[in-house]
Amino acid sequence: MSDKLLKPNLIWSFCSRCHLHRLPPINPKDFELPKFKDPRESGLKHGLTLDDIQPPPTYDYIVLPKDRKLAYVPSQPILAKEEKTGKRLHEIIGVETDLKKNTVLSKQFGIVALSGGNFLHENFEHVRNSVNSQIEDNMYAQWVIPPPWKPVTKKSQGARMGAGKGDIHHYVTPVKKFNVIFVIGGKFQYVYIKKWIEALARTMPVPALAVSYEQLEAMKEEYFSSKQPEGNPFTAKNIVDYNIGGLRTNRFGPLQIKHHLEFS
Repeated sequence: MSDKLLKPNLIWSFCSRCHLHRLPPINPKDFELPKFKDPRESGLKHGLTLDDIQPPPTYDYIVLPKDRKLAYVPSQPILAKEEKTGKRLHEIIGVETDLKKNTVLSKQFGIVALSGGNFLHENFEHVRNSVNSQIEDNMYAQWVIPPPWKPVTKKSQGARMGAGKGDIHHYVTPVKKFNVIFVIGGKFQYVYIKKWIEALARTMPVPALAVSYEQLEAMKEEYFSSKQPEGNPFTAKNIVDYNIGGLRTNRFGPLQIKHHLEFS
């Protein structure tokens, strides 16, 4: 008698658990593959024709140089006599205006500096080893910035201050904004070097960016056009040129006046 009463209860409890954890029914339409159409047919619907389909780019006009890899850069120049100089910060402040240094002459790709700074010999070696390990038979790379030439002095450890300038410790290469560090070109598209060249740009001693020729020209055009805003007379250039509020006479230094407060 007791078994007959417990059996329906057990069946009811088991069915309730199955009902709660039951999977939804399978819809066969969810597993149907889409009906692929001829791309020419879909293109014609948008007003395209077979003449609009362009062939892949050719690189017959590119001539690979004999030395395809970055050359070794000496740590110091060969001079008859070493001469000490001051800090000369004006060499890293401002925008590079030399067309041979601020343009990707190969009209392909390169890394450009976004701010001023100094390149050590160790930075040259890091770039050279990183680039040469990725260069293939259809690529080449060339330096744009010169080897280290600017002397940097340093006194020995524990020396007293004074008694003249210290000895030359090492040499650096100063760069300015929009100064191209090196260019890379060849018979390839940017997608083949995008991953490692952008990672290399983040390891530079100065803020840098991997760009193409078109991107760099657009960046320079946007930068110089923004220096001439319309409708607002109180720009940094007007404040400096017309000495508004007497700021040029009483507050600004020579570098602030020269670069209109940009690199101060």
